[in-house]
Amino acid sequence: MCGCNCNNNLDKHDALQQVIDELRNEPGCLMPIMQRAQDIYGYLPEEVMNHIAKELDIPREDVVFAMDAIVEPVSLYEPVYSDGGDAICVMDQVSDTHNTDELWTDRIALKDALNRLDERERRILSLRFYEGKTQMEVSAEIGISQAQVSRLEKGAMERIKSQL
Repeated sequence: MCGCNCNNNLDKHDALQQVIDELRNEPGCLMPIMQRAQDIYGYLPEEVMNHIAKELDIPREDVVFAMDAIVEPVSLYEPVYSDGGDAICVMDQVSDTHNTDELWTDRIALKDALNRLDERERRILSLRFYEGKTQMEVSAEIGISQAQVSRLEKGAMERIKSQL
């Protein structure tokens, strides 16, 4: 015996397969299968969701959405650990790298700096960096030379950098 719970995992897989085979032809079978799978495993590992999707011939995303529907919501203030002192809450364990305080303040500062530019400079930067146009395309659209676009763009960027 290897001590790795191989037999236990095989038993769970067999039980899951039996549930899938039993319910696969029922209308709306995904939710009952997901609930029973969660009962079997206690949680839903990635390979279980992939297996259910494959067996039912549905997109994996549908299985993920179903999983979200059966999982009880948890408060961010739910304690996950306490040693008698301050409790550690779910919020303390979750990180968000996309919406950090630094990004918020950077965006506000950038917006303020852009608002301090004149309309023509904002238009040039918008065409260049938001619409991806070349300096030649911008010059044709605005009616000035490419050299002027370059000079105005450089000056605007320097003013923005000095304000950030």
